[in-house]
Amino acid sequence: MLRPIALSLTTFLLLVSRPLSAADGDLDPTFWGDGKFALSASVDLAFGGMAATANEEVALAYHLLAGDRTRAYWRAVSDSTLGPFCRVNPDSNPDLDQSIQDVAFDSSGRLLVAMASRYEATLSAWLRVMAFHFPDCILDDSFGGDGIVTLPGWTLATHHVYRLVPLNDGRIVLAGTGVEDPDAPQQQSRILRLESDGALDTTFSADGVAFGREGRAGSDVAVSPDGQLLMVETAGPDFSIERFSADGDYLETIAIPFDLGGNDDDRGSSIAALPDGRFVVVGTASGPGWLPVGSIHSYAAIALLKWDENGALVLDPAFSDDGKLAFVFGSERANSLSDVVLQGSNRIVVAGSAHSFGSPSDMAVARLTLEGTFDPEFYPPGDGQRLIAFDVASPERDFALRLALQSGRPVLAGRIDIDNDVTSLGIARLEDDLLWVDGFDLSEVLGWDPSF
Repeated sequence: MLRPIALSLTTFLLLVSRPLSAADGDLDPTFWGDGKFALSASVDLAFGGMAATANEEVALAYHLLAGDRTRAYWRAVSDSTLGPFCRVNPDSNPDLDQSIQDVAFDSSGRLLVAMASRYEATLSAWLRVMAFHFPDCILDDSFGGDGIVTLPGWTLATHHVYRLVPLNDGRIVLAGTGVEDPDAPQQQSRILRLESDGALDTTFSADGVAFGREGRAGSDVAVSPDGQLLMVETAGPDFSIERFSADGDYLETIAIPFDLGGNDDDRGSSIAALPDGRFVVVGTASGPGWLPVGSIHSYAAIALLKWDENGALVLDPAFSDDGKLAFVFGSERANSLSDVVLQGSNRIVVAGSAHSFGSPSDMAVARLTLEGTFDPEFYPPGDGQRLIAFDVASPERDFALRLALQSGRPVLAGRIDIDNDVTSLGIARLEDDLLWVDGFDLSEVLGWDPSF
């Protein structure tokens, strides 16, 4: 039965421009001819982040060593053109080292950039958030008065932003590390929440800053329907998720062990909220190791959490029987996941990398159902997963570090090797047949119809 769908002009043009023979998971040939883009470089580039818009543009951020100083940039990448670079230099000081730590688009379309500045001469350091009128390299002066907000109490030595997460209501959440007591400095996981204009949200932990466990760092954060925040820790030995109230009170840490062998060092990397209040967490689970020959060094790992009748977060047995899934891409022996997004209302897309001992590393992507099975409609021959090899130059190490949706299509970005053994950045965009009913790539979950 056909479902009536109201299509906007943008949606219609998108559909008629796509090849009808394309299958979910195929590389999208309307993106740079073969679905892949490699940024040319003569020096090593460090990945700073990626974010995608619905109107066919990607913001790609990086930093590089120029002389004896690190410089930070972002560029707009469209289907076939590369925009001019935007130098991120809030101090206009040539003696500062600058690095980008994450980027994201907020609900108004601004590009938010989390970046670090360090002045070696005085050992001074700052972390900042900047707001740009993308794709122009123009700061939005409604954000912090001049487009720049300096985060309080952050220093480069003990503080880091691992993830920048804009919320639907315009507020901004940052997950990373910090120090609560400067007289007894001990790194802790840390969440900071800003208003849409860059001011600290004083309804969150009184001053906009909340601390978690000592010796830990937060790699990603998601928000429940009632405003609670769940932050994934970067360290093992288990997947660890810190739970905070909507007011910023630390409540508990939930540990999810996989314990599949080796040193049992399981590490979460990313988390996404489902519309029904559940959460999906992805990362890497240790395997037995490289020896004996043929054994698995590490698994791609996924856990799905739900609220039980007592209000506690527990593994959901509706997902892969016990709430956990560990798998390998093809026959690769070293596997990891770095990011996850929800596609439509009932598909999970995950991205990372995979390789075997002594072989090149490829970007890796998979699509699963909420029951924990691989989606047979994603990428022929129907095993729900694939590898993406850039293989531009030796040693051919390609890693997907960020994942986004662009008009429903998965976009992967990360680190690749290019000419002369230089490390640069690569983007891959995949085909997808899901038709969006009400719009494109909003944070809210929209309906889709797989009948196209």
